[in-house]
Amino acid sequence: MRASILIAAHDEGALLWKTIRACVETCAGLDYEIVVADDASTDGSVRDAERRYPQIRVVRNKRRLGASPTKHLAAVQARGDVLVFLDGHCNPELGAIRRLVEDVEHLEGRAIVTPSVPALCTKTWTNKSAQVGHGYRLGLEKLDCGWVPLGKMRVAGTGSFCAVRGAKGACPPLGRRKLYESPALIGCALAVSRALYDELHGFDPHMFYWGVEDLDFGLRSWLMGHPILHDPKAAIGHRFRNSFDNYSVPFDHLVVNQLRMARKNFTQSVWADWLERCRRRSPQALPDHPEGFWARVWELFLKHEASAESERAYVHARRERDEFWYAERFGLSWPKLGAAIAAPRALAFADQPSTGPSAVPSASPSPPPSGMDVWVNDTKTHDDDFVVASPAGADRPYTDLTMKWYGEQSVSVKLTSTGKGKVSFSGNGPFTLKKGDTKTVKMFGETPSEKKDDCVVKISDAGSGKVLAEAPVTVIDEIDLHFEGSFQCRLATDKDASNDPTGHVGWTYKLPLEPNLDRIIRFSSPVALRKYVVFTPVKITKLISQQPLVEFTQGDSVIGEAINLGPQTLFNGNNTQGNPPVNPPGREPLQDFQVKIGSGLFSGQSTTAPKGQGAVPDPEIEAELKKGELGTVDKYFRERYDKLKNDWDQMTPAQQASPAGQDLKFRLTKFKGNYLQPNAGWQAFYALVGSYPGDIDKTITINAGSSKALKRFAMATKFRVSFDFSKFDGEALVGSVEGFLRIKP
Repeated sequence: MRASILIAAHDEGALLWKTIRACVETCAGLDYEIVVADDASTDGSVRDAERRYPQIRVVRNKRRLGASPTKHLAAVQARGDVLVFLDGHCNPELGAIRRLVEDVEHLEGRAIVTPSVPALCTKTWTNKSAQVGHGYRLGLEKLDCGWVPLGKMRVAGTGSFCAVRGAKGACPPLGRRKLYESPALIGCALAVSRALYDELHGFDPHMFYWGVEDLDFGLRSWLMGHPILHDPKAAIGHRFRNSFDNYSVPFDHLVVNQLRMARKNFTQSVWADWLERCRRRSPQALPDHPEGFWARVWELFLKHEASAESERAYVHARRERDEFWYAERFGLSWPKLGAAIAAPRALAFADQPSTGPSAVPSASPSPPPSGMDVWVNDTKTHDDDFVVASPAGADRPYTDLTMKWYGEQSVSVKLTSTGKGKVSFSGNGPFTLKKGDTKTVKMFGETPSEKKDDCVVKISDAGSGKVLAEAPVTVIDEIDLHFEGSFQCRLATDKDASNDPTGHVGWTYKLPLEPNLDRIIRFSSPVALRKYVVFTPVKITKLISQQPLVEFTQGDSVIGEAINLGPQTLFNGNNTQGNPPVNPPGREPLQDFQVKIGSGLFSGQSTTAPKGQGAVPDPEIEAELKKGELGTVDKYFRERYDKLKNDWDQMTPAQQASPAGQDLKFRLTKFKGNYLQPNAGWQAFYALVGSYPGDIDKTITINAGSSKALKRFAMATKFRVSFDFSKFDGEALVGSVEGFLRIKP
C-alpha cells in the first residue's frame, strides 16, 4: 500500500467525519487507507465516522493517553509505505495529500515533509487563504515555538549544505518542486516514510496528554541527519482555537514532556544547564502536592525515566549533529559553544523573545494587513482588552484604541460602541486617515460589562456607515492580582509563648545555628530553610476580573513578578497555651503590614492591621494527603526522617561533634519526638487560617513599568488584599499561601 492517512482523535464531534470526508474527496486515484486512532472518545464521534465511512480502520486506546501515544498507535497499525499524520479537524485541499506522498517518495524517504497550513473555518468548512502558516520554529532554551513566514525560510538544496541525502549519500535532485527548510514540526499535518518513522522512533508513546511531541520528533529528525522540508504547494487546513474545548491540559504534564524531550536530545552539559533554567521558570506551588510544583513534575518524570534513558542512548548513538549545530543553523542564542562553529548564515527569525511554554493550542497564522486594522491597549493580543470603569474626572484610567488604515484611498471614520458595557472616547471623529496612517484615541469605562466582550467598539466609514473594523472589549471596575507560593515563619505552637524566639517546646523549634524567626512572614529569600524542603517564592500568577468573571493573564508583564510582605510583617498574638492570648487562635493581626510587588512596581501599607478569620484543621487537606502518592503524612515524615538519619550516619565523629552536626542531632531528636507518633504527623498539615483580609490605604506607590493592568489602575487610592495561609509544615517552617490584591479605582 502506498500511503496511510493517520488521524488521532478524542471527542472531535462532527469535525472527525468531515475530516475523513475531505480526505476521501481529495485523494481519488491514490492507493491509501485511513486509520483513525481513538483516544478513548466518549462523544460517539468515532462510531459516527465508522457508520458514515465503513472503509476506515479504527484502533483504540482503552483509556485516555494523549496525542503522542495515540499517534504512535496509529503508526504501529499502519500498512502504507508513507505515513500522513492529520489531526481530527483538518481539511486537505485537492491533491495535497498525494503531493506530500510524492515529495516523500522523491526524497527517497529521507526527510519529513510538511504542507502549508491555512486556518480552517469549521462553520463553512473552508480554508482561509489569507491566514496560512508555513514553517515552524523551535527555541531550545524554553522549547517555545511559532510560525515562520515563507519569505524567511531557506530553500532546500541551496548553498554548501545539502539538507537531505539519498540512500547512496548523494543529494537527490529536487526537480521543479521548490522545498524549504523548516526548523521544527507542527503535528497537525505531516508526511514521513514508514522506514524513517521507525528509524527515528517516531512519536514518543510515554509522553503525557498534549505538548511538544511534534517538537521532539522534529528535533530528533534534524539531529539524526534527516531534515524537515516544507512544500508550500500542498495545503491542508487546520482548525485553530484559543483554548481546548474538548479536554484539559495539566501544565505539569506539559513540563514533564519537555523534560523527556530535553533529556533525550541534549548532551549532558546542555541538559544540566537547561534543567536548572527550567526549574527556575517553574517555581509555583501546586495545591495538591506537599512539596510543590517542581517536585511533582520531577516525580512524574522519574516514572518513565528508564524509557527516556533508553531513547537517549539510541539517539546519541546514531545522531549526526548536536544541539549546538542546530542552534547555529537556525540562529538561536542558546546553546553556544565557546568557539564558533562553521555554518551557513544564521536565520534571525528563530531567536525571538518568548514568555515560555504554555498549555494552550498553537496560534493561528496571521493574515497579511489590509483595510482597517485595530488593536486595544497597545498590543495585538485580545487577552488584555479591558477598559476600567471610573467616575468622570481629570485623572480617569483609560485604555488606548489604535487604528491603522491600509486602504489605497483615504477614508473618514467615526467611533461608536454597542452592548451592555459602555465606553466613551477622547474623540469619536470623524478622523481622516490616509494609507499607512495610525490614529490613537483614549477609551474611558462608563458602565461595567455583564459578560466578557459585551462592549463592541465599531470603526465605521463616516460617509457610508459601513463598519470597517470592530474591537470587542470588556468594561470592568476592579481586577484581582492573584498570587501563590510558599511562606516561611516560626509560629508559636503548643506550649511556646508568642514571644519565645526559639520555640524549643513546640513544633516550630529553632536549631542552635539558626537565626531567630519569631512569627516573621517571609514570601521570598528564606533565612533558615530546612533540608529536604521545597520553597517556592510567592509570585503573581494571574489577573482576574470578578464581575464579569474574565481572566486577563496572558501578555501582561506583571505575571511572574514577586510579591513580598514588609521586612517586619509578623503574626502578632499569643498562643492559646502558655501566656494568655492577645487574640483568639488564628485571629492574630498582621503587625507592620506592607505589600510590595516586583522592584518598585507597587507598594502600600495598611492603617489597620489585617486580622485572621480563624485557624481550623482542614479535613479536605487531610483527605487529599491520604489519597496522595506519598501515602499518609506519617509516611511522608518518616521518609524525611530517614534521609536526615542517613546524613547523620554518614558523618564522621568529628563532623557529628561540629556545630552543624549538633544542629542535625538536635533536629533528629525534635523530629522524632514531635512527629513519629501515631497520627501526630497530621498536626503539621492544616489550614492555618481561613484568610487575612485587609485594606491597603497609605503610602501607596505604583510604578507600572510595562504592566498594562497596573498602569490603568495607577490613580487608585485604596486596595483590598486577602491571604489564605494553608498546609503549614511546622517542622519545615514552610507553608502554602495564595491570595489576591484587588484594585478598584
